[in-house]
Amino acid sequence: MADAAPPTATGADLYALAADAWALAADRADAEAEAGGEAGEETEEEEEEEEEEEVGASASAPGTSVVVTQADFMAALAGLTPSLTATELAKYERLRAQYEGGGRAA
Repeated sequence: MADAAPPTATGADLYALAADAWALAADRADAEAEAGGEAGEETEEEEEEEEEEEVGASASAPGTSVVVTQADFMAALAGLTPSLTATELAKYERLRAQYEGGGRAA
């Protein structure tokens, strides 16, 4: 996964990547839960009872597990826009080298 990330990705970018991957997994879990609940015919009374129980229930509800897969990370990575450009990264690398005593900035 790290090899697939752009070299200009920052820690904040990786945090956003993880959050986006989780959101994709949560959406999938919600869709699967909804699809699983549509299997049989219910009476109107049963539907109302079920709706009352489900209010606020989703994959993001406390106690609900969301499994994030590599596919979720790869899908999130496709939409990732790194915070730094290659030029900015080079600038910060020169600054780091200067302050670590690794040489003069060019």
